Amino acid sequence: MKNRFFIESAFAYIRTVPISLAIRELNRLLAFKDIKKNYGFTNLNPILDVGCGDGFWWQLQPEHERENIFGIDISNTLVKEANKYINAEFCDISKNRPFKDRNFPLIIGNCSLEHVENISTALKNIHKSAAQKRCNLILIVPTVHWAYQGYTQQFLLRKFPRVAMGISGALNGFFQHWHVYDYSVWEIILQKTGWRVIDGYGLGNKKSEFLFRLFLPFAFIGFIFKSIIGFYPNKLFKFVPKILLQPIIILMEWALKNPIVDKNDSSAYELIIVAEKNRI
Repeated sequence: MKNRFFIESAFAYIRTVPISLAIRELNRLLAFKDIKKNYGFTNLNPILDVGCGDGFWWQLQPEHERENIFGIDISNTLVKEANKYINAEFCDISKNRPFKDRNFPLIIGNCSLEHVENISTALKNIHKSAAQKRCNLILIVPTVHWAYQGYTQQFLLRKFPRVAMGISGALNGFFQHWHVYDYSVWEIILQKTGWRVIDGYGLGNKKSEFLFRLFLPFAFIGFIFKSIIGFYPNKLFKFVPKILLQPIIILMEWALKNPIVDKNDSSAYELIIVAEKNRI
């Protein structure tokens, strides 16, 4: 069943976004499913997705499960797209709490809160949305060293550290990352805003990182095309027979076999932080 879910998800993603982005999204999705199962979160509903984007992350979930997914985003355009899959509304989490008539036992921030400038207020507003008896938060954020990964950056860091740090800053700036911290700093931030960290993991491994960087140049080309024509060229893959895309799927399955690693692993490019609600 897991293999079937992976194959269907992989085909859906590479027909929508560049392969590098598909690798990242699938890694998060597989890790999220494992954590939900391992921590007994499977039956926690409804779920709040903070920064849901276009909601595509949920598109392969059964329809009866998607009825319990509620998402927020600061883009009206993306909210409109997300409503095709889940229940979505416009909300700036740094100013307001979402879905004021609902409380959630499970909340996820899927690579979204690092983009929110006022992180303390955002986490407090998320806390206000937490269910009274029990609420768990799954937070996915970039690691401190994600922008130093790769042979080129490692070489520059040894020989020309200022250049390496400049490239790192440019990458974080391009992706609009306000918050890039290590695990211990996130622990402190969460504790001060009403959350207690239960555990943390790394996301990614050497194989997935290799594959991500192999296809990264095509992702930048795709981003340029999207800026001009409004969508990634990968959407044209829907006209390509599945058998011709199968080698890419096999590569992705090889790279994403074990999505979760130790949080201190040098190949981890993101952190998965599992927390529970405390009283403020």
